[in-house]
Amino acid sequence: MAKLLQKCVFTLASSLALTSCSTDPEESEIDSRPQVSTIRITNTASALTAERMFVEQNQDGLIETLTERQEEDLLEGGVLIDEGDRYTFEPDPDLWTVAALLGEPGVPIARVHNAIHALLFANNVTWCGGEIRGTEFVHEYMEEFKEEFETYEEYEQSIADYVDCGTGE
Repeated sequence: MAKLLQKCVFTLASSLALTSCSTDPEESEIDSRPQVSTIRITNTASALTAERMFVEQNQDGLIETLTERQEEDLLEGGVLIDEGDRYTFEPDPDLWTVAALLGEPGVPIARVHNAIHALLFANNVTWCGGEIRGTEFVHEYMEEFKEEFETYEEYEQSIADYVDCGTGE
């Protein structure tokens, strides 16, 4: 009786495993496509928008919208570079001096992203004809282009075009 029960359970488990597999080639193709992280795309769009703000707008005014801690996080993280008479905003996270994990040296990357978000929330994109809050500008890009491209490089090109007042396509 125990062997029969064991055989039935094995047969049932095997059947369930096989029925959960898809034989639809279109579905398999979609699942095998590389996925680009939505967070990475949002962070890239935010950093490129903030960089453009530092080119187009009054830098002192931008800095004044940050708390002292946020400004320090951007400076210590290598995102905001004080060149004496002006600031440069570094949008490439590979060049930042941040700690990706707790316990690593550097400013925690979450604090850097929070400071960038605060900057975008407090300031407007003014160079594309109208005025729109920086966070809304990034949100609109994400709404329009989420899952539109297959590679991060395609997103980088699209975001650069969008920040330059293009279509983002």
